Amino acid sequence: MSEEKKIDARADCNRDSAGKGCAVNGATVAALLEYTALAPDVTSEQVANLCNEALARGFAAVCVNPIYVTLASSLLSSSQTSVATVVGYPLGALTTRQKVYETATSLEEGALEIDLALNVALLHTGDKAQVRQEILSIAQVLSRNPFAILKIILETSLLNNAQLKLATQLAIEGGAHYVVAARNYGSAAPSSAEVAVLRSAARQLIGVKASGVTTAAQAAEFVAAGVARLGSSDPLSLLVR
Repeated sequence: MSEEKKIDARADCNRDSAGKGCAVNGATVAALLEYTALAPDVTSEQVANLCNEALARGFAAVCVNPIYVTLASSLLSSSQTSVATVVGYPLGALTTRQKVYETATSLEEGALEIDLALNVALLHTGDKAQVRQEILSIAQVLSRNPFAILKIILETSLLNNAQLKLATQLAIEGGAHYVVAARNYGSAAPSSAEVAVLRSAARQLIGVKASGVTTAAQAAEFVAAGVARLGSSDPLSLLVR
């Protein structure tokens, strides 16, 4: 993919996220979409198909399980669509050392974007230093590639507003580029209220991604609210015509 274009797109999203956010139309939504396939039974054929669809539609990225990073990278290497993968997913309950290894391996295999599952228990116990250090450690690995992007997955169904604000602040301090509103253990998509909390806490310093988006109405609402990325396993249903 074009790395220069990637950085420009990230800056544009951050600028457009101010105030009322981007104007909502099909092109806007497509440019923010991550075609996500993280189910345990996803096959290589399905990954190839989603990469081809993302390429044809001009999606921002595909987000695949680590086992498929090499395949996705080979299919998207000359495109504007980047390859994202997850680290410590879905529980976040790995050691920092294990997460560093996962990150380094995925980076070597062609991923440019890392979605890091944060350790929810550390947030519950208020261990700010360890949470911050984990993010810093992953960001340091990604610094090997100046175009790499770090997104911090926040399980909003398990975190209250104060913890979401704290996690966002720690993500900023740790060098992340986005926080991700996710509900892997709750409803299919985060609520608009949860996204608003993250947008306020991000203070234009980092972007916000909403994952698990399932309808065009949700996508339009999140984009209008200033979300800079949308994750969906059914992105074609989100395109506004």
